Amino acid sequence: MENPYQAPCAPNPPAPKSKIWKWVTWGCGGCLGASLLLLASCYVMARGVMTLGERQLGPTCDAYLAYANEGRYDWAYEEFDDSLKLVVTREKHRALLGAVYGKLGKLESKQVQHVESGFDQTGKWSRIQYSARFTNGEGTIRFRLAKRGDAYKIVEFNYHSPLLLDLMIDPK
Repeated sequence: MENPYQAPCAPNPPAPKSKIWKWVTWGCGGCLGASLLLLASCYVMARGVMTLGERQLGPTCDAYLAYANEGRYDWAYEEFDDSLKLVVTREKHRALLGAVYGKLGKLESKQVQHVESGFDQTGKWSRIQYSARFTNGEGTIRFRLAKRGDAYKIVEFNYHSPLLLDLMIDPK
């Protein structure tokens, strides 16, 4: 269609471009950008929880594992919460760790696998799980801790390893 206000010798203007591609491009780009932002924030939050768990829970777990690794089971027992001390006596704890470390050997290294935290009727609690390498094999160590005052205390602990199956079958 000719423009009545255009000079007769002027070139014709380019045909208008379809605006739908502009909207599709902006729409897809926006969705992609939002998805990447969401993924990045999930990674940062998950990594933050892991390092937060190591900072807050690490001192109690590290002290317990260091004492147990050195054979100072009575000192490790002091990292327990009073509720766990009611169930596990010092003698039972000493016998359990003696058997576990007798089978697995010394703890050589550990790495945080999972951290979880929450609140319930008794207050703040956290769980931390380590993958561990011992002298005689590999295993998993799990702790459940409760915040008592300014420090965390151990409420539950578990050692998992195929090497420990022998203890369940023949405890001698």
